[in-house]
Amino acid sequence: MDQISKPFDSYIISYVTGYPHDCVITCFNGDAYAGRMIFYKENAELPPNVMFNDAPSLHFHSHHYDAIVTILRYEKPLMLFFVPTSRTGGIITSEREPVGEQEGAGVPQAPRPSTL
Repeated sequence: MDQISKPFDSYIISYVTGYPHDCVITCFNGDAYAGRMIFYKENAELPPNVMFNDAPSLHFHSHHYDAIVTILRYEKPLMLFFVPTSRTGGIITSEREPVGEQEGAGVPQAPRPSTL
């Protein structure tokens, strides 16, 4: 089977306690469920990525959370993908992005040395 791709345009973040995972990000395309990303405690063995309700259920260790939330905040359009034969998957931009599009946006610039 080929790669399964699910575009999404919104998400819900749920931080939880008492579970083997710390957080779930549930993704939606309009009102339709598009998949989820589950973030497990660092010492936990990751379960395999699977399809859940006809959409990718992707499993990460919690140290990936900040990078993925940054992608959610600053990139679009986005999609989740899953390859059933290898059980691999991820979050990707679904269109090409120009190089340097956000160059310096929101990042403090170092002062330039004076040329006296």
